[in-house]
Amino acid sequence: ASISPRNRSFADTRRVLTYYRMSPDGKRLIFGGRAKFGQTDPVETATILYRFMLDRFPQLRGTKITHAWTGNVAFTVDEVPHMGKFDNLHYALGCNGSGVAMMSYLGHQTARKIAGHVNRVCAFDRAEFPDHPLYKGSTWFLPMIGQYFRARDWIDRRFS
Repeated sequence: ASISPRNRSFADTRRVLTYYRMSPDGKRLIFGGRAKFGQTDPVETATILYRFMLDRFPQLRGTKITHAWTGNVAFTVDEVPHMGKFDNLHYALGCNGSGVAMMSYLGHQTARKIAGHVNRVCAFDRAEFPDHPLYKGSTWFLPMIGQYFRARDWIDRRFS
């Protein structure tokens, strides 16, 4: 109850963000975020996210982690999510690590388009996917970007 007295979902505004909500039965905290900018496994992910969770909720020290999983995150070169339609296939993608926060909006807008409703044009309606001359399909640079994002988050917290 002290974590979410009104049973809401939360996502912070960091570059390496975390998000959390209570399970529907109110007995579990569902906590997630970007554990690493590279390959990881569920055990390593759980260890890293447990540390993030304790940074936000020290009262949860000793809590048992029962489930953990990993997945890939889609980043776009222009750092903006994209919505559109290609060959009669609607898409909403490229949330750049903020999918939990963004997809409820993007999904709703995409569903409206599929149903034939007209949405106001927004910044995410993009037909083009910009390319970057140094990107050739390998994500070798992601760990460095992760360190940069963590450093910027640290600076923002210390000097804001």
